[in-house]
Amino acid sequence: MKNNFKLFVGFTTLIIALLYFLKPSKETTDTQQKDTSTKKSESYIIEELPEKYKNYKTLDSITNKDLSITTFKSINEKFAFRVNDSIIGLKTNTELNNNKDSIVTSFYRIDQFGTVLDSISFLNTYVFQHNSYLVYAKKDYYLSFLIDGDKTLKPIHLKNDNNTYSEIEAREIAENSDSATTSYVNDSTTNKHLLKVTFLKQGVWSYITVDDSFSVSENYGEYNTMQFKELDQKTNLDYFHKEEWEKNTMSGGLYATGGRSQHWIGTSYFTIYSFQNIKFKKGFTRWFTNDKRLLMPYEIYENPNKKFILIREMMDTYGCEYTLIKNTKE
Repeated sequence: MKNNFKLFVGFTTLIIALLYFLKPSKETTDTQQKDTSTKKSESYIIEELPEKYKNYKTLDSITNKDLSITTFKSINEKFAFRVNDSIIGLKTNTELNNNKDSIVTSFYRIDQFGTVLDSISFLNTYVFQHNSYLVYAKKDYYLSFLIDGDKTLKPIHLKNDNNTYSEIEAREIAENSDSATTSYVNDSTTNKHLLKVTFLKQGVWSYITVDDSFSVSENYGEYNTMQFKELDQKTNLDYFHKEEWEKNTMSGGLYATGGRSQHWIGTSYFTIYSFQNIKFKKGFTRWFTNDKRLLMPYEIYENPNKKFILIREMMDTYGCEYTLIKNTKE
């Protein structure tokens, strides 16, 4: 019994001795805690905004006597296109009086100097743009407004009276036209469902009808999109100011992986050196720490004659916003 007790005491003493020698010193513990605290503070520190960025303004509030700034907002639309060598067009969709059931579609004519020449709007009307014509196939009219500013509604004529074309004939007409689109109509006499092909040929808009069991491809003809490019992070981003840390999340703005990696939310400060050295800021932008990358909110079109630029901002909830900045200095 005494031997067992001595064995127990000896074993306990050995354990206590081992724990004593293995216990980290207070200095080591303090150093580890300090290192951890330093790493955490380095990762999450929010610095004061440097003085040189405090005069940056948002795009829509820039004041410069040599610049004219116009903003166009649009829901579910980012459509800018070249009409010809001297005219570009913009299309926007907006809600009338914040009513989602009342959508106003507007087209703007802008010249080579960045001047908004005129605009035309349609309420709850599906008007599409083909070869710079505005076409409302449902009501059989078109406009040459984008080309020459004429707002007259011009009729689309039925080709060859009331003949119904075969599939082969309809496809040939669509493929050989300058532009073509399709819609569906009911024959007023037979009440038969027909496919309607509206097409442009040698400056004249016409339409034919086809049995709706056929399929005819649309021909969008000449589609002169404008070349926008992202602002360059290395060239145009002056500074990113951290404001809020956001961990990995599965909600809002999901990526292909199903989530958004951890990042900072803050304000970005930009300069466009190629056009008047314009300086501006944008709030609620995202900086991803893993690859040191800003989720760039802006794309830019630079007019070849350097008279204006068009900045396109993609917006999560509203669609897109265009800012037209024109040089007014002679």
